[in-house]
Amino acid sequence: RNNPLAPSAGRQEAARGPSTDDSAKCHGDRGKGDGPDAGKHFTPSGDFTDAARMNAMTDGELFYKITEGRRPMPQFKTRLTDDQRWQLVSFIRSFASAKDRP
Repeated sequence: RNNPLAPSAGRQEAARGPSTDDSAKCHGDRGKGDGPDAGKHFTPSGDFTDAARMNAMTDGELFYKITEGRRPMPQFKTRLTDDQRWQLVSFIRSFASAKDRP
């Protein structure tokens, strides 16, 4: 499934907040999977800056992973609305396009 919300800077900015603060603990502030808690878990944190890996996943797959979670990642189906989770998909994808930015 494709993201029903067109990516925009406003939507990506709206996706920042408590869920991304939680995510940064493992995925890092720049989405590289190098957050302070990344090494504490058996399952490695995903590197959102890896364009090949990110391009191999559909928006629907990312939405599902955000919705259902997987240990140690919490599920967000009851914490975020559908629109917020789709905004988060766009936000996550922005890390791969921002890879070369300082």
